[in-house]
Order: sequence, then structure tokens, then C-alpha cells
Amino acid sequence: MRKLDLAQALAEAFGHLEANRVGEAKRLARDLERAQPSLPGLRYLQGLVAMAEGDGRKAAQSLAKALAQTPDAVPPLLAMARAQALQQRHGPAEMAYLRLIALSPALAEAYDELGALYLACGRMEAAVGSLDRATTVRPKGAGAWYRLGIAQRSLGHWEAAARSFAQTIAVDDKHAKAYASLAGVLRRLKRASESVGVARQAVRLEPAEASHWLELGQAEREGGDLDAAVAAFREVMRLASDDIEALWLSAECLNALGRQDDAVA
Repeated sequence: MRKLDLAQALAEAFGHLEANRVGEAKRLARDLERAQPSLPGLRYLQGLVAMAEGDGRKAAQSLAKALAQTPDAVPPLLAMARAQALQQRHGPAEMAYLRLIALSPALAEAYDELGALYLACGRMEAAVGSLDRATTVRPKGAGAWYRLGIAQRSLGHWEAAARSFAQTIAVDDKHAKAYASLAGVLRRLKRASESVGVARQAVRLEPAEASHWLELGQAEREGGDLDAAVAAFREVMRLASDDIEALWLSAECLNALGRQDDAVA
């Protein structure tokens, strides 16, 4: 291959990756390595191919070589952070994300993914700080708003969590988990009537998700409609027959309705 051919082949390989044609990208990467192992961008490409195949260790090895050539390059550093996170190497991943933030303070992905890493580690205060920054940098990022709500809920910051879940829905009105999570927070805030409507929306969007029906049943119960609650819990048990919580809550509602025989059963 001539120099121009190499550049074209490299661009084609990245295009294959973007189109999820990993096999084609991998084939071109092998051809490029045989032709010119030191080709700029090749190690980054190989790292991305390994990531696409789910091999975080191999990806990190290739990306380390890419970063040896260009230590401050943001794309391979972001890929390296992701490769370390894929291996659950939380410390190296955190260091990579923090370096990314220092190099590119407006990179929303770095704050968002670092926040997700902190969530996975149970570091909720740190998660809130990073995810709050992510939503400031990119207000239209539904995922960051949702993760922020999860972290705030874990800390017992109910009002803040409600706002974050509501903002998730404002950005993405098809985000069923955000509706379900908001419904649960509204119940905690004693806003049962609002919780019912929000939980119904979660069920409408994902009717096969048992946890949404469980949330609806609890909202209906706290809103005073025990028959509707029993119907929702019955749907939970249809979708997930081993859900003990739904069975227990259903029995409590049946007992309150005066249906003792059904409750006993």
C-alpha cells in the first residue's frame, strides 16, 4: 500500500467500526499492521476493535501503545478509561477519566462515565458531584440525569432525585425506568396521586417489565385504590412468579379489602 492507501484504509476501518462491522475493521487493522506497524492511529483502531469484541485487557494494551505516541490525545484516553472500566479496574479507570477532565474540561462523557464508575463503586457523593457536572456541561444527556437521580436517591436526597428523574423524562419522554424511579421517589415524598400517574406511564412504555408493575401496585395501594393495587401485583406475579414482595403486598391488600380467604391463600 502507498501512503495514501494506508490513510484511506485506516479511515475505512474506523467507518466499519462506526457501522458495527467489527470483522471488517479487524481485517483492515491486520492488513495495516502488516504494511506499517507504526502507522499513526493504528493502535487506537486496534484498541477500539478489542473493545467492540469485549476484550478490555487487549484493548488497554493497544491503547497504551497509542498513548505512548500521543499522551494527551483525548480519543484514545477516553477509550483507555472505558477499557479499564470494562475490566472493573476502577482505580486506573478513575485516573484516566480525571486526566481526561483536566485535558478537556467540557467533555461531558468523561464526567458522565466517571459518575457511573463511582455509582458502581458505591461512592455516591462523588457520583453526584461528577454527574451534576455532566448535566451542566450537557443538559440534554438523559442518561446522566437518570444516574444523578439514582445517586441522589441512594443518599436520601428525595427532592433532588425527583427533580433529576423529572429532568430525565423532559429530555427523553420514553425513558420508562425514569418514570418508575420517579414514581417511587414521589411515594417516598407522600405524593401518592402523582406517583400513580407516573407509574402508569412506566407500565405503558414497558408492559413486560415486572418491576414497573410492582411500582404501580405500591402507588395504587398508597393512593387508596386497593383493587387496582391487587391487579397490578397479580401482573407482577404473572411476569415474575417468584416475586415474594408482590405476593406479600397482594395479601396485605386483600386482607384490607376483607377478602381474608384470598389473603390467607
